[in-house]
Amino acid sequence: MIDYLIRLKRLLSRASMAMCVVSGGIAFMAMLVTITDITGRYAFHSPLYGAYELVELSMVPIVFLAIAAPEANGGGHIRMTMLLDYAPAGWRRWIEMTNNLLAAAVVLLLAWRSLKYAFDTMRFAEASLLLNIPRAPFLFLLTVGLVFLALQYLLTAALLAVRAEREGAAVAATHAPGDPI
Repeated sequence: MIDYLIRLKRLLSRASMAMCVVSGGIAFMAMLVTITDITGRYAFHSPLYGAYELVELSMVPIVFLAIAAPEANGGGHIRMTMLLDYAPAGWRRWIEMTNNLLAAAVVLLLAWRSLKYAFDTMRFAEASLLLNIPRAPFLFLLTVGLVFLALQYLLTAALLAVRAEREGAAVAATHAPGDPI
């Protein structure tokens, strides 16, 4: 079981890192659009038409395609561990597991709402004002990034649970029945 979860976590981590690379490429293109706009504005008195919209719309994939990457690299998101540091050693894994499950629930709720909003946006054909770029694909990317993050949290919680169960079985196997563990 644990081998399967580890392989799944590796696969998900690779996919998250690939999405992060795509995010970086989009950020680079947004930078080029901004440089082109500024150069055109001040050197030729002709700014790039729709540059603001392009950069604005690119923020969604820049942020949400990369949102799962820190978690893929061993929980790199900002965490408050003040209470965890003072918890008894036996409780820490269970607290971490609970935190990951709660985080996954919140992120899945956000993903569900963003997916609903994406479908509403698609149904009403919402688009940007100048370039008339549909907004729905960007909201679908937002949902994909959130789902990947939630899956990272769920897999981390599952690995913590399996490891705790395995360690508990190992401790029980070293003691005779009736001995205090």
